[in-house]
Amino acid sequence: MSNCWYSLDGGATNTTITGCNNVTGITSDEDSNTWTIWVNDTEGAVSDSVTFTVDLPPTVSIDNPVDPTDLIFSYQMSCTDNVGVDTMWYNWLGTNYTYTSPINLNGAVGNYDITGYCNDTYGSIDITSINFDIVGLGSNSTDVSVGSFCLQPGFGYNYLDNRRYRQC
Repeated sequence: MSNCWYSLDGGATNTTITGCNNVTGITSDEDSNTWTIWVNDTEGAVSDSVTFTVDLPPTVSIDNPVDPTDLIFSYQMSCTDNVGVDTMWYNWLGTNYTYTSPINLNGAVGNYDITGYCNDTYGSIDITSINFDIVGLGSNSTDVSVGSFCLQPGFGYNYLDNRRYRQC
């Protein structure tokens, strides 16, 4: 073998392989890659190519809720991927729902988990979950039990959020 070279871009740029030794340290791109190697000996040039796909998983994040206090709260998630996002969905109270845009969810006072999922066009999936408490003292609360009191908007006084409540 007298000459060896390779290309990572279909022959637009060729790189000589000194002494026709093994090549290391080549970095592939996410998505489809075609690498071609040529060897030229006394018989002529011979080439071989390999095409492969690199798929890094997408990244999903839950942007809201962040410590919601209301019984009705905004849920928002996002997903990024270098190749393309295919589907986003979430699990709320044991049921999966397709996610397309921010929505309002509701729950009683208590502790909850919500899980967000995202898959890319190659089928790789990322999953993230958050755990949060709904304490029920926000602007959408209508009836919240606190100790032996039943708080309802309109009467009495609650120092937690400066709204008036009545004792039931």
